[in-house]
Amino acid sequence: MKSGHNATIAGGGFTLIELMLALLFFAIVTAIALPSFRGYIENTKLKAAARQIASDMVETQQRAKAENAQYRITLSLDPANTYTVERVTAPGQTQTKTLTEHGGGIRITATTFTASEVNFLARGILSEDNRTITLRNSRNSTAQITSNLAGRTHVQCTMQ
Repeated sequence: MKSGHNATIAGGGFTLIELMLALLFFAIVTAIALPSFRGYIENTKLKAAARQIASDMVETQQRAKAENAQYRITLSLDPANTYTVERVTAPGQTQTKTLTEHGGGIRITATTFTASEVNFLARGILSEDNRTITLRNSRNSTAQITSNLAGRTHVQCTMQ
């Protein structure tokens, strides 16, 4: 049995070396995870932009049906990256939308619609069958919006 004089008191807390090692470990994990997280964010923004266009197509189709009017979505490809929703039947209405709210790296790169125009007839039917709109982000991921004659849209993404 030792006397109280020679006994060491167990202290709580961390030493400076332990704290430095913990910070070093945290820095290494962050450096590894950060590029993946940035890629995830960019791909999420691409998906949101594709869903926005698909949603606007569905809304435009519903308006064409409800109002018995012809509508057109005109796509302005890269570098403009905008699209215009327009009521063709009088009284005309025009609304221009942009993809910048989803980030500057998202581009409308291609479309198979004639003259880059998505035309909805007065009963909400598309004028062309099985046409696509392709979006691309800065990571080279793509989102393809496909629409059939009845106006049903489908978004398919290929992520990098």
